[in-house]
Amino acid sequence: TARSSRRGKMAPKRGLKRVLQSMLSKGASTSSPQAKRKGKKEASAEEHDAVAAVETIPNRVEKARVMGERLGADLYTGNGTLQRHALLQGLLERRFATLEEAGNLCEALTGDSDDFFSIVGSLNSVLLKTELKIKSSQVPKSGDEKGAKSYVSLVNLAKDDCATQATRLNYAEITFFKRAVEHILGSEGTCATSIDLMNLECAPASPSPAAAGPSTSDAAPAAQQAALTKKEREGLVKSLTREGWLRSVRSEGKMAVTLGPRTFLELKGPLMEMDLPQHLADQLS
Repeated sequence: TARSSRRGKMAPKRGLKRVLQSMLSKGASTSSPQAKRKGKKEASAEEHDAVAAVETIPNRVEKARVMGERLGADLYTGNGTLQRHALLQGLLERRFATLEEAGNLCEALTGDSDDFFSIVGSLNSVLLKTELKIKSSQVPKSGDEKGAKSYVSLVNLAKDDCATQATRLNYAEITFFKRAVEHILGSEGTCATSIDLMNLECAPASPSPAAAGPSTSDAAPAAQQAALTKKEREGLVKSLTREGWLRSVRSEGKMAVTLGPRTFLELKGPLMEMDLPQHLADQLS
């Protein structure tokens, strides 16, 4: 409709006004001839809006265009609702992203990566009502890494049975992942070789029906399942790495496996209950 069209056209102006206010708060001055002649006298709000219209719009659109080319799509929009929906969809598709990657996506949408946390704040005010939250956290370094990276992910905060037991993994695969996490945390450099993981002792135990409780996964009773074969373990490690639960690093010049960003973001509670190395406990606390 004509009304929605007018709102769409006004959205960039509101965004520019926020940028302009930010510029003013940092002591930026206008370059209008009047301001130069009057010296200390500040330019009027109308003059600032004129400067923003001439200078800020092209800069934002150009930054978004350049970043869009890098990401392979023209994503720029001045509509705040579309910006929020697109950013959320991007995080859902990626499952997780480095803070830099998320900032690049935001810049392609709005023209400014600094908008990221304000958009996330708006999204979280709605997502928290459904016990979801976009979280960012620094993932501790492992192996030969020199510094930690910050990651972003959409996290389920619910602690009910549906949230904690729904999984595509069967019982043997869950058991292997738990043992892999324990082994990695207990290894020097907080990482392990693929050979170490292939040789882990982790035959599924047989819990009583009461202890097992209800489950929405496709896991069969443990007694009916054999331990994973080497080929199955290799496939599972690759899958967990691809999904962000594990990640590959270099340790002493060789490839190794460590905990992935989603493990730190989504399983921080269970991790803190484990016997963690002190440096890791300090970084997670």
